Amino acid sequence: MVGVAGKSKACNTCRKRKVACDLQRPQCSQCIKSNRVCTGYQRKRIFIFHQGTQETHYETSINGPGASTTPVSRSTTSPYQESNITFFSTHTRGRRSSPRTRNQISTLESNRSLLHVTYRKQLFNAYLRSHIPPSQLQSLGTPWLALIPELASPTEALETSTLALATSKLGRLNNDPILTRESLRLYTSALRQLQKALWDPGLMYRDETLAACMALAMYEMMECPSGDKSGYMSHCNGLGTLVRLRGPEAHIGGLGHHVFLAFRVHATLQDMHHHSPSYISSSTWTSIPWINIPKTEFDQFFDLFVRGPATFQAVDRLDGAEPLEKLRIALSIVHSCWELDADLATFYEQFEKSSLGPLYWPEFAKPRIYRKGQRDTDNDYADDDDDDDDAWNNISLFPISLHFPNLGTARTIILYWATLTMLWSGLYQLYGLIYALKETIIDPNSNNEHEREDHNTNTPPTSAANSNTNDTDTNNLTFLITHLPPLDHRRDFASMARNVCQSVEYCMQEEMLGLGPIILPAPLGIVIDTMKGYESFAREVRWARKVMRRISEGGLRILE
Repeated sequence: MVGVAGKSKACNTCRKRKVACDLQRPQCSQCIKSNRVCTGYQRKRIFIFHQGTQETHYETSINGPGASTTPVSRSTTSPYQESNITFFSTHTRGRRSSPRTRNQISTLESNRSLLHVTYRKQLFNAYLRSHIPPSQLQSLGTPWLALIPELASPTEALETSTLALATSKLGRLNNDPILTRESLRLYTSALRQLQKALWDPGLMYRDETLAACMALAMYEMMECPSGDKSGYMSHCNGLGTLVRLRGPEAHIGGLGHHVFLAFRVHATLQDMHHHSPSYISSSTWTSIPWINIPKTEFDQFFDLFVRGPATFQAVDRLDGAEPLEKLRIALSIVHSCWELDADLATFYEQFEKSSLGPLYWPEFAKPRIYRKGQRDTDNDYADDDDDDDDAWNNISLFPISLHFPNLGTARTIILYWATLTMLWSGLYQLYGLIYALKETIIDPNSNNEHEREDHNTNTPPTSAANSNTNDTDTNNLTFLITHLPPLDHRRDFASMARNVCQSVEYCMQEEMLGLGPIILPAPLGIVIDTMKGYESFAREVRWARKVMRRISEGGLRILE
C-alpha cells in the first residue's frame, strides 16, 4: 500500500531504495534490471526469551568462577503457548492518528536497533547459560560463543546463524517442537545471509563471517536437518577453504583466533577420518596463530595430535605393497610412532608438573536406580546380552569412575588417553606384521630355497651385483628389526581405553550442562574404532556405543 507507513508490500531492496516494485517473485524485475540483489519480501523479525511462567532453579552467573549463585528460571511449557517468545517486526503495523516527523522516525529507528541488539543478547545469553558451565570457563579458556554477545554490531549472517543455534538448543531443552522448527527457518535464512557475505569482498574475510560458518556447522551437528553428515561436511570444507584463504596471520587474536581453535579440532578429526593430512598440521599453522597468545595445555597436546592423519596415510600405503617394501614402510611407521610416543610422554610429564594437584583421581561410581521394567533405553550400563535380572540388578560396568579438577583438564587427558589407545594398538599390530614379514623374507629355510631354484628352470639367474644389494638391504632391515624397542606396558592399550570409558560419568554430570557431553564423542569414537576388533573388549565397546546414543539423544544428532 503506497503512502501508508509500514504497509508497503515491496521487496526489501525496493523498499529501502523507495522505488516502485512490481512484486514479482522470487525476484522483482526492478532489482533484476538494476543489477541489484533482491532480498525478498519477508520482514526481519526477532524474538526474546521471557522468564515469566517458569519454574525456578539455581544457577551460577555466567561471569565466571566465584560469582554469586542466584535463582534463574527455566521454561517448562511451550514458549509460544505461554507467550515466552515475543516477535518484534522491523516495521510497525496499524495506522497512526498523526504523521511522524523526521526526528520521530529517526528516534524510532535508533530505538529499534537498540532493542534488536538487546533481544538478541538476551536470547543468546539464555543459550549460553544452558550450554556453558560458568564454573568451568577459566579452565576452558574463552569459548568463541561467549564472545558473540559482546559484539556491538554483528553481521546479519552471524546474527541469524547464532540465533538458529540458540533456538535449537532452547527448543530441545524445553521440549518445544515449535521453537525447534523456528530454528530451522533461521538456519535456512542464515545460509542465504552467509552466501551474500561470501560474495561481498568487504565481508568475506571478516571474523564474523568465519564465526557464522562455524555456527552453521554446529547447527548441523546438533540438528542434522538433512538426516546425514553431508551438511556438516560441506560446512567443514567451506571453513577449511575460508581459513586457508584468510591466512594464519588473520587468526592471531580476537574472535578469529577463538573460532580457529574450534575449527582446528573439527578439521583434524576430519583429516583422521579421511587418512589425509591438510595444511592445518603444518608448522606455519601450529605456530603463527599463537604469536600473541600463549598456548594452553590442550593446544600443546593438539600440536601432537595433528600428526595422526599423516601416520594413517602411511599405513594405507601398506595395502598392495610388495613384502619387502611393506617391511620398509612398516619399520618407518614404527619409528615415527615411537617419536610420537616420546613426545606424548614429555607432554604429560610437563602437564603433571605444572598442575597444582593430581590430574585425575578415582571415585566410586554413583549407583543407578531404575524403575522396574526400565531396560536399555534408560540403563546405559546394561549389556545387550544381560537377562532381566542382570539388567535390574546391574550397577555400572565400571564401578570406579575417574574425576578431574576441571573440564579443561578432562578434555585434554581423555583425548590423550584415546590417542595412546590408538598409538599403542597400532604399534602392537605393526610389530606383529614386521615379525611375520621377517620370517617370510629374511629368515626363510635356505635349503628349501635352493631346491626351489633348482626345480624352477624358467627363473633367470641373479647377477652378483643384485645379490650383494639385496644382502645389504636384508642386513639393514635385520639390524633395524633386532633393535626395535620392547613394547613393555604398551601392550596393555586396553587400560587406556578403559580410562576413557571411566571418565564418562564426570563429563555427563548435570552441572557440566551441554559442554561436558560434547567433549566425549571424539575420544569415545577413537576407542570404539580401535577396540571393536578385540573380542575381550566387546562388552566395553557395546557400552561406549550406548553412551554415544545417549549423547545423540541429548542434542548431538549427527552421531545418529
